[in-house]
Amino acid sequence: MTDIDSSSVEEQNRIFSLEQKRLYDPMPVYVPLDIDAVTVWKKTGEDEYLVCGKYVGPHRIDGRVVGLQYKPLPSDEARMVSQNIKGLKKESRLEFLSE
Repeated sequence: MTDIDSSSVEEQNRIFSLEQKRLYDPMPVYVPLDIDAVTVWKKTGEDEYLVCGKYVGPHRIDGRVVGLQYKPLPSDEARMVSQNIKGLKKESRLEFLSE
């Protein structure tokens, strides 16, 4: 994957900051879709999941990685991911990486 500088971040993409990432387990859960995989992070010690979307690449500012860049999911794919995670554990809390 190519590194992505802040000047080239597409408007619709979302950034998952390294500070925010520290709150979640380092092992992402991948939910396979027909065309790609979706990254979902589980909050450390809790039944809380953050759906990031489709991984684009690292987000850099002045050459330093400050986060991970994700493309948000269309509503039909988001619904499928929600169903897959809720199927694992119904009481799980699910959030989507927002703007």
